[in-house]
Formats: sequence, structure tokens, C-alpha cells
Amino acid sequence: MGSLGGRYAAELEAACIRRAAEAGNPQGQFLLAADYRYGNGDTSPNIAQALALYRQSAMQGYGLAAFALAEWYALGEGVPKNTELARHYAALARKYLPDNPEADRLFRTLAETDGAT
Repeated sequence: MGSLGGRYAAELEAACIRRAAEAGNPQGQFLLAADYRYGNGDTSPNIAQALALYRQSAMQGYGLAAFALAEWYALGEGVPKNTELARHYAALARKYLPDNPEADRLFRTLAETDGAT
């Protein structure tokens, strides 16, 4: 049929994401982290691996990873709630996603929780 669709598409996608993450690509790390967080595809949930990959991606300037970490720590779902880390990653998200109203909203909300600016 000349197409890589169907049952092989998911396997190909997972392999490409894993290779990109292993090569240090921040978007690949973010996508693989999401797979580990939610247990997608052939990846079982692994919170520690998800956190490590989100951090690597965020430290390379990938704003969506910083935003995901900020929300995760702010809500404390699956990780201990940590407002200090949430503010740190919200500030990075705001820096890396300057025109993103959700990043601004999260940063302001966290800043208001204890009077920080």
C-alpha cells in the first residue's frame, strides 16, 4: 500500500520520539516525558523518568516543559506539591513562552499565593 500508516505508525512515532530524546532534542525529551508521565504507547508510567526528561527539556529552553513542571509542582499531582519549584518553572515558562497567556496566568497565580512578585 505504500504507506507507513496503520499499526506501524505508532511504533514508528515512538521510535522517532525516543531517538530524538536520546539525542538531546528538547522537544523529543518533552514528548517522551509525557509518555512516561501518562504511560502512553509502549512506555509504562514512570514519574522519576518523566521528571528528569521534563527538567532536561526545560533547561534547554523548551517552554512547554517548563510549563508542565510548573503546573505539576503547583498541583502536587503525582509529585509532592512544591510552590517554590512551581514558581521557578513558571518563571522559566514565562521567559521561554513570552506571548503565552497561560504561562503569564500561572506565573501571576503562583506569585500571588505568597505575595512574591
